Amino acid sequence: MPGRRETHRIFKRRALLSSGAVVLWAAGAAADTSESPAARADRLFQEGKQLLQAGKPAEACPRLAESQRLDPGTGTLLALALCHESEGMTASAWREFQDVLVAAGQAGREDRLELARTHAAALEAALSRLVVDVTATQGRDEIVVRLDGQILPATEWGKPLPADPGEHVVQASARAKARWSTKIVLAKGPRTETLSVPPLEAATSERPADAGRAIGFVVGGAGIAALGVGAFFGVRAITLAGDVRSRCPSSPCTDAGAVGVNDEARTSAWISDVALGFGVLGVALGTYLVVRPRPNVVARVAPFAGTTGGGAMLSGTF
Repeated sequence: MPGRRETHRIFKRRALLSSGAVVLWAAGAAADTSESPAARADRLFQEGKQLLQAGKPAEACPRLAESQRLDPGTGTLLALALCHESEGMTASAWREFQDVLVAAGQAGREDRLELARTHAAALEAALSRLVVDVTATQGRDEIVVRLDGQILPATEWGKPLPADPGEHVVQASARAKARWSTKIVLAKGPRTETLSVPPLEAATSERPADAGRAIGFVVGGAGIAALGVGAFFGVRAITLAGDVRSRCPSSPCTDAGAVGVNDEARTSAWISDVALGFGVLGVALGTYLVVRPRPNVVARVAPFAGTTGGGAMLSGTF
């Protein structure tokens, strides 16, 4: 029979072999469950075709679009065009049929050419179109126009652009100008809608209406904290002054320690005056800003000190 050390070696070897088997199994399982882009594209294409045949274009089109993105192909693009046509996205389908015409012509696929040509012609007669007019806008060389988040080149301004029925967002922006945005809902074609971009207004740097309240809370909080500091040093000054009077009931005082305490009392009193002044003014100003917020409030409260006392100074624009 093997000894204790040999038994330990056997168990250790078996544990290592078991661990290695687990690692290899896990790696194999990961490899089995992962998909290459081409495999995923093919799976999505098959799922999209089945959903389209089942009359579910809203579920089919995203799958076909992702399949085309992963592994572009004329057959997938043709299926996507048919899906968008079924979904009522006439402009998207028309553009895709146009692309199929080019790709199928290069590949010599007459069957796809005929199908795409027939559907594209039918869609073109029923397109909704949108004209984005920028003629009234000042500084046309600097303006940037976006249609549904995509930059619309200046060469497309004023032209009837095929667009899917439904809601579209048009935005315009320029340097030192306020951003302009609007929505337009296109009905089913054939019809053409015109949207005019107005002159852009100058950008404003005004603060939002609640900025005064935010500033008021900050200033008021600082004022309350200053009142606490002033009260502390005020009580300290009174306590030190009482100590001085008990140690030097008559004047002049000959107690050197009492003179030092008296200096501390005067310093504490000075700090108390400055802090209390700052606190009172901060609380008052903060209350005013909270109760009556203004859009353009710029306030500065700063303590000041002199040889005979101190306080707080308020400056700003109201």
